Amino acid sequence: MGFKREIVFNTSKPEGTMRKLNDFSNLNSLGWRPTITLKEGVKRAYHWYKRNADERTYS
Repeated sequence: MGFKREIVFNTSKPEGTMRKLNDFSNLNSLGWRPTITLKEGVKRAYHWYKRNADERTYS
């Protein structure tokens, strides 16, 4: 993605949010099913970002 910045972790903060798990049982019971795989969704999101991100926003 062309990210050229140093990532610095603040070790005084907790290690992030507690683990969250998605539960789609309610959606599934209503007949909803995903139309694309997670891998394909991430791929599409990445390509959308590459096409639409404005470099000035992140500099």
